[in-house]
Amino acid sequence: MKKGSAKKGFTLIEVLVSIGILTILMGTSLAVLVESRQFSEDSRSRVLAMDAARSVLEVVKETPLSLVPSITVANYVPAGLKTGSIAITTSSATGDLTVDSIATVTVTVTWNGTKNRTRTLQLTTMRSKY
Repeated sequence: MKKGSAKKGFTLIEVLVSIGILTILMGTSLAVLVESRQFSEDSRSRVLAMDAARSVLEVVKETPLSLVPSITVANYVPAGLKTGSIAITTSSATGDLTVDSIATVTVTVTWNGTKNRTRTLQLTTMRSKY
């Protein structure tokens, strides 16, 4: 080797450090992609649940107040909601919808979201028998 000539190439330590930095960057990028996918899936499920709740409320509007508790909601559960279910609850002054002229109607949509967490969405409206 000539005296005063510069060494060419990388040392083993430089290569290992650059591999470590690349690994950290790739791991972080993967974590961001996974989180964004889960967020997207949660958002999609929430939109499906909102649409289902609105559809049920449309049926509630067209149904006489005394018959609201007997509405069959199983057909309104979207196929995309993992273990989804819909429930209608009514509350009125006396608890008797044949007597009361107004009631509060709540539509509750429940499903399992990402990481198997139970998610719930509720829409509430007032309904009169007139």
